[in-house]
Amino acid sequence: MRRFIIILTAVFLLAHGVEADENPIEVGAVHWGRDLDQAQKVSGETGRPVFVFFQEVPGCGGCQDFGRTVLTNPLIVEAIEDEFLPVLVFNNRGGKDQQLLERFGEPAWNFQVVRFLNAQGRDIIPRKDHIWTTSDLATRMIATLQAVDRPVPKYLQTLAEESDFGKSGRIRPSEGEQAIFQVPGLTEMQKARIETLLSIDKSKALEWLSPRQRQVLRNAEKNVEEGVNTPGR
Repeated sequence: MRRFIIILTAVFLLAHGVEADENPIEVGAVHWGRDLDQAQKVSGETGRPVFVFFQEVPGCGGCQDFGRTVLTNPLIVEAIEDEFLPVLVFNNRGGKDQQLLERFGEPAWNFQVVRFLNAQGRDIIPRKDHIWTTSDLATRMIATLQAVDRPVPKYLQTLAEESDFGKSGRIRPSEGEQAIFQVPGLTEMQKARIETLLSIDKSKALEWLSPRQRQVLRNAEKNVEEGVNTPGR
């Protein structure tokens, strides 16, 4: 079932999306879809909420900062693409973008707004603006997943908790476990959870990595093993 969902999402993004490397700075590194109707259809088939991002492009300094920081965080990007169906709406253009602004009562030339919709196009949680930080966005993503009874990835929880995190009680990992901490995009909360659990159960520690981070780690460990076993090295 999960593979079926992944395939549907990939088809949606390829057919109706924007390549991340072509993104303007205001919209970060997410692979955005542009067809809300199609996103709602896929939502009905998969149960994944629609993540609708209303943004001003070109935008003010605040819009650019949100794209440059929050929407390039690798864990936020992964959660948006893997747990939601991302759709970008420009709030300062005509055509279909303007029609969607009118449909949802969103102002033009505004700061960024994220709305979480179900397959019928209704808000899953109440609309809220002035969401500026990674932890604030992660908190609303979690609330949305909980509202539709979908599992919340542990790595997403760490982003919501990051701003309140304290560094006490951390356990130093062994030298052989240091590869885990070279994985890109680790938050301080992830590091603390992992360090604490490594001395108890490594498998539980790895649960706090995202799927993409676990794949990076597996590749790194494989390269180390091949290097150790290769004659002459």
